[in-house]
Amino acid sequence: MKPGLYKSILKQLKEIEYTRKKEIVEKIGLFHCLTNKQKYSLAQHIKEASYRSGEVIFEEGDVSNGIYIVSEGLVEVSLSGKPALLLK
Repeated sequence: MKPGLYKSILKQLKEIEYTRKKEIVEKIGLFHCLTNKQKYSLAQHIKEASYRSGEVIFEEGDVSNGIYIVSEGLVEVSLSGKPALLLK
């Protein structure tokens, strides 16, 4: 492998990942009031996670240390064990 090629590939992958995350931030109305610098920072801090169908993400009463953004698929929100909301 040519010297520097690996670093170049990593840089390109990071740019693609950042662009995808920034597009997610731009689509959410709640974040429209943020400055570009704030949106950049938010996009840099997004951590992606995938869940299987039926998997519990968190339960009522759990303490959260962040916000959840559904970028693909559906999430069912239940209150007291009963379906309350479906997020797309």
